[in-house]
Amino acid sequence: MKWSALAERVHQSLKRTSLLKENDKLLVAVSGGMDSVVLLNVLLELKDHWKWELVVGHVDHGLRPGEDEKESLLCKTLAKSAGLTYLESKIDLNDQAIKEMYAESSTQNPSLESLARNERYAILDKWTNDKKCDIICIGHHLNDQAETVLYRMLTGSGFKGLRGIQSAREKIRRPLMDISKEEIAVYARKEELNYFNDPSNLNESFVRNKIRHKAIPALKRAGFEDIEGMLASSAHSIEEANSALEYYVEIAVKELIVEKKNKLELRYTKFPDYPVYIQKQIIRRLFSENLKIKKHISEKQLDQFLTFITEAETGSSTELLNCNIVKDRQTLDFSKQAGEIDLGEIKIEENTITPLFSLTPLHKNMAYFSHDLYGKDLFLKTWEPGDSMRLFGSGQGKKVSDILKDEKVSALTKAHHPVLLTGGEIIWIPGVKRSNLYTVKPDDKKMIKITYTNMELDNDKKNTDT
Repeated sequence: MKWSALAERVHQSLKRTSLLKENDKLLVAVSGGMDSVVLLNVLLELKDHWKWELVVGHVDHGLRPGEDEKESLLCKTLAKSAGLTYLESKIDLNDQAIKEMYAESSTQNPSLESLARNERYAILDKWTNDKKCDIICIGHHLNDQAETVLYRMLTGSGFKGLRGIQSAREKIRRPLMDISKEEIAVYARKEELNYFNDPSNLNESFVRNKIRHKAIPALKRAGFEDIEGMLASSAHSIEEANSALEYYVEIAVKELIVEKKNKLELRYTKFPDYPVYIQKQIIRRLFSENLKIKKHISEKQLDQFLTFITEAETGSSTELLNCNIVKDRQTLDFSKQAGEIDLGEIKIEENTITPLFSLTPLHKNMAYFSHDLYGKDLFLKTWEPGDSMRLFGSGQGKKVSDILKDEKVSALTKAHHPVLLTGGEIIWIPGVKRSNLYTVKPDDKKMIKITYTNMELDNDKKNTDT
């Protein structure tokens, strides 16, 4: 079969990078715009050779009444004409619960664009789990990369931010990242594709549009004719350099961080052997990976903490992200704050679903989840003000504090009640409620059973009952 020139380029790129693999089940995010429609068409060209199964997913943001419905109809028609499964969801970006969940999960300043992006990816991720897709394909291209890198340079992004948009991140893949907007437009004309032009792309109240329509053309007039290619090339080089740095950070983490029961030790006396950047990455990794604290650590906090390491006397203590840290002669000891209880334990079991199997758990400290959860990192933490969970049944976001209040959890128990997370999302409040994530589906053959135990919380409940 003869492919188009663009499809051949994507095919060769996939062979080099293994960005997508044979027999993958791909969820293709299609907005109705030119980029995503071209992406879908290219994947359809290559589909039989790579033995892919394609699913089309469209998210209606509800921002342009009348136009949104036309785009949705186009996406549905494209999927139907290709014989593909079609998924669609409409979101309300004015929903207060969505705004609150975004505010708690993101370190970015809230904006309509970032809110829409956050909710869109949440829906795509849910569809991926529901339909057992391997990959989410997004239509970002070389010009998007250039605009992103320039924007992050102008807004003072750190080293990692200058990597730009990654071609692969978790389940997300971007097969058109080496393709320019001009090449995409030429392909769309040759193939006579139908698509919609989003008028918001011309609205220069959005910073990205100012960069696209003002800054980049000005740089081209100044002599930087291939500015998009140069910026994308810089992002690629920074990505390679970041991979090398991460390699050495991993070595340093294994050498310097020691995990003990209810405590972590950081061998800070060896810090002078490492550049400051790697020192900061070690601290970030300690909080995010070892302590399972996902809150953002600012550069100012990191600088202050490094000053504490070098200048504080032995026996001094400080606090960072709700952790008590004591400086010993050779180590920093990270421990739970005074009065914090043992969070308890979870037991994870893999079960086969039989015709007579009841999906109703035997007790409140047991919950059943989709087998898609198997192998993912799970961790317990004490809930914090602002924590939210998407409730099972409705899918609506609700603050954990309100859930505990509605379920009449005693004040004594509520203060330190644990929540179970994976991928930054709360999926279960043991003994109380579960989320709508990783639900067992009718056609599932296996599932995951999680049992929670905590003697201290059980004693609290008994004391409040008597």
